[in-house]
Amino acid sequence: MTEDQFQKIVARYLDSLGLVWCHVPNEGKRSPVAGRIAKEKGLKAGVPDCLIFDSTGEYKGLAIELKIENRKPTEPQLEWKAKLISRGWAWEIAYNIDQVINLIREYYGK
Repeated sequence: MTEDQFQKIVARYLDSLGLVWCHVPNEGKRSPVAGRIAKEKGLKAGVPDCLIFDSTGEYKGLAIELKIENRKPTEPQLEWKAKLISRGWAWEIAYNIDQVINLIREYYGK
């Protein structure tokens, strides 16, 4: 499974639960011009794949970084992890849909 396919599965799942969330499309190749324009509009490297804005009670929201094949987070992703945690968010990494489901159950009881 590709990370793109994984993201689509997670999107359908999160939508089905009625959570307020979004995906920031950081991945993908862009031409130098398109990349510059995206950065000028505020695109930031390392933003987690799924930002869930519903409070968990303890946390202001939940950020989930999706990875496949046991890939590790990049340095910009780890920087975002630190930024979000310092602002009261939970940050997690998931390698498959079962892990995402377990995270949602853990944080939201859904």
